[in-house]
Amino acid sequence: MKTIAALGIVALTAGCAFNPRMSYDELNTFKIDCSKKYEQMDFLRSQMPTQNERLGAALTRGLLTELPAHFRGEKSEHSRLVDGDYGFIIRAQISSLERNCPDARVVRQ
Repeated sequence: MKTIAALGIVALTAGCAFNPRMSYDELNTFKIDCSKKYEQMDFLRSQMPTQNERLGAALTRGLLTELPAHFRGEKSEHSRLVDGDYGFIIRAQISSLERNCPDARVVRQ
């Protein structure tokens, strides 16, 4: 019984974060600004879901969150969080910053 209560508490508090999470679509259309390369990389890293957030989304994912998105031909935010889509898009944006924005401290000859 204590285990079930503990899992319930984890499920209720796991999604709580101090910084508001951007939606998947907002992350996917995130505009890169090379003049703010390191600030944007830090911001994107702060948007990376934690293990507890993914667990909380997995425990609270159900028919009420999945069916409406399924019938619209979309994935729910819970599914994107659990399936790792958030992590993928964040890593892709960070990689794009690293590739496309030259480091100002490196002098090319």
